[in-house]
Amino acid sequence: MVPSDAFMNDDVALVLRPNFTKDKWNGTLDLNIVIMPRKKSSEDSNEALEDITNLMVTCFRLLTSDEDFYNQVLEETVQLIEAGELLDQDSLDEVESVIDSSANVYKLNAWTKTKGNA
Repeated sequence: MVPSDAFMNDDVALVLRPNFTKDKWNGTLDLNIVIMPRKKSSEDSNEALEDITNLMVTCFRLLTSDEDFYNQVLEETVQLIEAGELLDQDSLDEVESVIDSSANVYKLNAWTKTKGNA
């Protein structure tokens, strides 16, 4: 999980926001794009990020409208989980953020790239 204050310049994030009716989730989601101020990325990089983001938004739409696409993505997801390349919900529940409060602060979560076995 990434806290909202962890977004940095040049980040692009897709945020799923559940919709509620009378304090109960109504089963629908809004997909929002968060684009942080561009400080380091070039125009070409910005365009590439926008392209990838648009592709992901399109995939989200297809997941909710095309059963064949949904089943294909589900099958790939299961394969990634079985290969250990993607964490399932039980594994995510076990993940805890690790913060080293020495001179440098490192925040590790399930998606942090590390060297070796961390």
